Amino acid sequence: GGAGFNGSPRDFLAAGDSVLMRLRNHISKQDDLHLFEQIDRSSGRQYNAKDLTWSYAEVLNALVTRHSAAVKVAATGSGVPVDVVVL
Repeated sequence: GGAGFNGSPRDFLAAGDSVLMRLRNHISKQDDLHLFEQIDRSSGRQYNAKDLTWSYAEVLNALVTRHSAAVKVAATGSGVPVDVVVL
């Protein structure tokens, strides 16, 4: 249960973008821009297994899905930018 998210399609895109931006903030040049399995809740540093294929696959899947959703939302005339790259 709990209350559902009753936002607009644009709000859903913004919510997804905020998750991708959060991930982006944790990927650093110090880590050579690699993805790790986990992010430490205190320090914000990535740790544990490095370069798991599924980590990259999930990010790519999210970007493809986001683009597809943005195209559909833009077709409704809501003014959502389609070619926003967040990572």
